Amino acid sequence: MSAGLPWWLLPSVAALILVATHTYLGLHVISRNVFFVDLALAQVAALGSTVAFLYGFDPGDSTTYYVSLAFAVGGAWFFSVARLPDNRVPEEAIIGLTFAVASAGAILLSAENPHGAEHLRDMMAGSILVVSGREVLHAAVMYGAIGAFHWVFRRRLLSVSLDREAAAKSGLNVRWWDFLFYLSFAVVITSSVRIAGVLLVFILLIAPAVCGTMFARGIRARLLVGWCSGALATLLGLSVSAQMDWPPAPAISCVFAGVLLSAAVVQRVARSERRGRAALRLLGTGLVLAAAGFGLTRLLEARRLAQAAAEPAEQTQHAAPSESGHAGEHDHGAPEHGHGDTRRDLSAALSDEHDNVRARAVSELGVLGSRGDGSVLPELIGALNDPSDAVKENAARALGTLGRPEAAPALEAALARPDQDEWVNLREAEALVRCGGRAGLTALIAAARAAEASLVRQQALALALAFAGQEALPAGAGSEAERAALLRLDSWWQGNANRAVWDPGRGRFAAE
Repeated sequence: MSAGLPWWLLPSVAALILVATHTYLGLHVISRNVFFVDLALAQVAALGSTVAFLYGFDPGDSTTYYVSLAFAVGGAWFFSVARLPDNRVPEEAIIGLTFAVASAGAILLSAENPHGAEHLRDMMAGSILVVSGREVLHAAVMYGAIGAFHWVFRRRLLSVSLDREAAAKSGLNVRWWDFLFYLSFAVVITSSVRIAGVLLVFILLIAPAVCGTMFARGIRARLLVGWCSGALATLLGLSVSAQMDWPPAPAISCVFAGVLLSAAVVQRVARSERRGRAALRLLGTGLVLAAAGFGLTRLLEARRLAQAAAEPAEQTQHAAPSESGHAGEHDHGAPEHGHGDTRRDLSAALSDEHDNVRARAVSELGVLGSRGDGSVLPELIGALNDPSDAVKENAARALGTLGRPEAAPALEAALARPDQDEWVNLREAEALVRCGGRAGLTALIAAARAAEASLVRQQALALALAFAGQEALPAGAGSEAERAALLRLDSWWQGNANRAVWDPGRGRFAAE
């Protein structure tokens, strides 16, 4: 996609594709009374993504996607066979337990990675504002294929969803069609979580379908109402997110809450025998709730001011004097927050006091750079000097993606810093190679030989073998095979390092 496209176009197209697909699947979910199946499958897919992340694969990497998809397909199979015939244990209970276990697993695995908390937050909130044209096209093609499957087999799938017992009596293999439904569901959810995050996926699946169910009876009418309400709320939520500098998933979710509340009020009034009285009653309830909310905020503000006034005076006596000679106040700055997505917003976020805000801004600047904005290069190079390991790692990833030779000297200088985190060294070495720097491959070989973490050693060896054009080791090759491969690689590099030339097209060094 062209870098000159308006910022809102790709996120809006992605959101509409998600609404179109998820509304239909949501009608199935409501008919089956398994409201949290999408949340559970989304969390299972997120668990798969976390496993890949633990092994050093980026969230946007194809390996991460396929690992996540494998987990989601496993969850789909489990849901299709876990239902007890006599329904002694409700299916919703099984789904809830699956969500809880998958969430616990993701938390435990993320604890093994220094950037695990940031990964979990990203999986929940998503990154629809920086979705790429390739991701939009991939979603459109894949969801189109899923839609075609549901259209061809719509009678059988709807029969199982609407009346399971009648479908079984008619001779349908209910368990088989359950599996096919959950399988298609898993494929959609995996791609959706990658684009929009777990929170927004759940909202897009349930909220439009609920609106359709409230105002229509037939499947087609419900789809039409759901699509319209979903498109309205999603586009409005994206606009609010941009205007208020809020994360998109929570903003869209809150707008959907307003849409659902408004729909419920309209339906309540429309179905009442005395519409005027019903409207007045609802208006009075709304005014009471608004007054209660206002009173609570005033009470909390008064309590805050009272606590501030009661602080011991000696806290201000030890403050450093300002230039005017008065006691200065220690300022912790603004709380952690999101940032806008314009070029200026991202540049300003690089000076933010919060590590994760700067790290996210660097990643999004890297996305702009991959779309052809070469002006981000100096800022990405400057981010290599950030005190945060997360920022330096993201900057190295972005520079490696760009592969600009101008970045090689800065990467080589960053890599030479003593006592630096091994993961940062690994990413900087990889980026240096992709920018044509021979010292990067030397650093990868050194890391494969002597890094403290076994995972860093394994990844460094795998990268070095690929960059040298040598055969990759099979999975589970063992330490002996790794040592032998490292010796061959080291010997080859010592003989060819001085005349090796980086071939960006083949992604490897070639000896002249």
